[in-house]
Amino acid sequence: MKLCGSASEAGYDFDTCFNIGQAVNDNCVTVGSSLDHCHIPGREHHRHIPDSAVVLGMGIHNEAGLHEIDPMPTVDELISSMLKYCLDPSDKDRAFVDFSPDDTVLLLVNNFGGLSNLELEALTASTRRLLKKEWSITPERCYVAAFETSLNAPGFSFSLLNVSGIERKTGTSVKDLLKLLDAETTAPAWPRNGYRELEETYVASVGDADAMAANTTDEGPDVDSARLERAIRSACSAAIAAEPQITKWDIEMGDGDCGEAVVGMCQGVLRKLDEGLCKSGKIFHILDEIDEAVEEIGGTLGAIIAIVVAAFATNLRQAAAAAGPDFTVDEKVAGEAAGRALRNLMGYTSARKGGRTVMDTLIPFCETFEESGINEAVKAAEDGAKSTGGMKAKFGRATYVGEKADAGEAPPDPGAMAAFIFLQSFQEGYS
Repeated sequence: MKLCGSASEAGYDFDTCFNIGQAVNDNCVTVGSSLDHCHIPGREHHRHIPDSAVVLGMGIHNEAGLHEIDPMPTVDELISSMLKYCLDPSDKDRAFVDFSPDDTVLLLVNNFGGLSNLELEALTASTRRLLKKEWSITPERCYVAAFETSLNAPGFSFSLLNVSGIERKTGTSVKDLLKLLDAETTAPAWPRNGYRELEETYVASVGDADAMAANTTDEGPDVDSARLERAIRSACSAAIAAEPQITKWDIEMGDGDCGEAVVGMCQGVLRKLDEGLCKSGKIFHILDEIDEAVEEIGGTLGAIIAIVVAAFATNLRQAAAAAGPDFTVDEKVAGEAAGRALRNLMGYTSARKGGRTVMDTLIPFCETFEESGINEAVKAAEDGAKSTGGMKAKFGRATYVGEKADAGEAPPDPGAMAAFIFLQSFQEGYS
């Protein structure tokens, strides 16, 4: 409907609009699933799906679907099965459309009406990830909304459109077809962005030249990979083990999600280690992958740690470019890079020591690391983290929870303590 409507408004003749519409039908596959049927107002009897089951293949008009799966599979297992019904070329009953690796593909995810936005976006994220992992498909556009509902049915459907197939059938280029989809519309339910990757305008700063010169295909000097992996694993394990206490502190003064965020970051790093991250022994590659794992978690704490790790890696790259082929990462070089990373971070946040944040740990750690080495830095980090106990917060949600902080009874800041626990265990594991 969007393609035909945009084509008509753009002045395409009737036959071309018709052919585009027919080609969309011929190049689209779709499947749905739901936890239950919809409940129709005024009707007393409804067909209910057991709480332990999900229906694969349920239709938007409340059709019964292909079959019930009981016990309910995981989200990834369900979506993987749905994708196979749409994309498996060996399934002669359902292989309606051919998808080649180079084809431009679009994804539309439809809410049957009873899913929350949180659930719908989570399903979309899983679908995009499994499309790439299992079928080597990365959608050029994603459209996610309640396009066509079945009243309050707690289900969803997704549709995959092969735009390259439309081009082959109609002669209208992929570029023009995407332009039609991207055209502005007053239709209230059509997503405005379609999950498009934004084309950022980048202007190099004066200090970028060294970083770009150093950022070559070389992944950095060799480090003791076994020793580094042991230290990272030790740090991640200690932080994960501290989650109950971190969460307890955060529930008292925040929204209770700090422990979960710490676990998410550490588990992401551990997964990369399990995949062989440290085997290369190349420090730049290792830091880049750790930064990626941390950044995926999001949140304020994740953003701050990601900025520090990225800046630390950039500073090492610049030092390597200046030193030449004999460059090695020793404690002095690492300390200088940490100090510069801290100063870079301070350009992104106004939080400083005494604000009851993770900066109460990071600032003394990085400053001391630069001046006196890692052992003294960890001691300074411990002092900084513990100093947040009873401190009145100046940033974040803890600023308005009030009574305990006013009485000097507040627990230590969970982010500050998590950072200290990680750093202390890293030092112990690396020694």
